[in-house]
Amino acid sequence: MNAHKINGVPRTGASATEGGLETVVENSVVLDGSAMNQIINIDIENMQATAQCGVPLEVLENALREKGYTTGHSPQSKPLAQMGGLVATRSIGQFSTLYGAIEDMVVGLEAVLADGTVTRIKNVPRRAAGPDIRHIIIGNEGALCYITEVTVKIFKFTPENNLFYGYILEDMKTGFNILREIMVEGYRPSIARLYDAEDGTQHFTHFADGKMRADLYG
Repeated sequence: MNAHKINGVPRTGASATEGGLETVVENSVVLDGSAMNQIINIDIENMQATAQCGVPLEVLENALREKGYTTGHSPQSKPLAQMGGLVATRSIGQFSTLYGAIEDMVVGLEAVLADGTVTRIKNVPRRAAGPDIRHIIIGNEGALCYITEVTVKIFKFTPENNLFYGYILEDMKTGFNILREIMVEGYRPSIARLYDAEDGTQHFTHFADGKMRADLYG
């Protein structure tokens, strides 16, 4: 492809909604990595999991939960999204307040450059010498390389500690002020979301009658 100047457009789960698969130039092909769907390793000692780019996040998450662990990553696209695309699009999940975004979770990866060169960034949590090359690849949207393998941090999964509350507020401004105060005061809830009336009714039908129901366990 490189020799014939054919453009490659990486694709895995195709869960994004921004039109990233629309080829804007001629001589382009979509490279579908969804068949690269193997979980390579779950390393409990080092608290890391390695998966190919086409492994659905939900599949990896289920495999980890069977062992009592989690990726901590839970975007709305979770049922469809695959690991390569999550990294290439710099995904952020619903529990990012606690676990961070995908760029905080990636410790290593493998990618193929435009000329076919395979490059691997070793699985280390951080680097003190020189720039962190991971952050050139994370979020590159397929413009620089094709991410073929990802290693992420994993965490203990403790659902017994999960306690979810829901509140009905007078307006959005009040909600913004409350969330700002929570974060400024140093609290780090695993998730904190604010919905307007329309969105809230769609997501939480039990709020539609105007009655608040707290203590929602998940």
